[in-house]
Amino acid sequence: WGKNLIAYNPNEEDQAVNDYHTWMRLIELQRHHGWIVDCFHISTRQYQIQHNQSDCNFDWIEQRLLQQNFHLVLVTQSRKVLAEKITQTDLLETTMQSQNILQELVAESKLPTLELDISEKNIQETVEIISLWADEMGANLPPDNETPSRVIVPAVC
Repeated sequence: WGKNLIAYNPNEEDQAVNDYHTWMRLIELQRHHGWIVDCFHISTRQYQIQHNQSDCNFDWIEQRLLQQNFHLVLVTQSRKVLAEKITQTDLLETTMQSQNILQELVAESKLPTLELDISEKNIQETVEIISLWADEMGANLPPDNETPSRVIVPAVC
């Protein structure tokens, strides 16, 4: 029905919100699964602000994610590191603007948050920092400290 859930056109907002309700219901029904959700409501807000000059009220998503014990990780990079990777000035500026908007939106979030600048870190260090933080925050516990009636081990193919 549109480009994607994040980059919808203003006339497609009702459909996008409906899709978010569907995703939230799926997450709530699968309470004991581990979820890593990339580019969800914060990225949608960033895109809509940056490209359509509009913002979405996703307070209801935040409340439901909180009930499911979700935590938020924002990974950033310094302008210097990004400039080494992105040689086109206009693309670098757009990327920096996107990152700045994401930082502002994450600061508004009610979810427990880790903002991590990975400019000087490799993948292993980044994973370890996030994993330790998640453990310290109790992000790996079931929602509402429930004890699952069964353990679901995902298959690796």
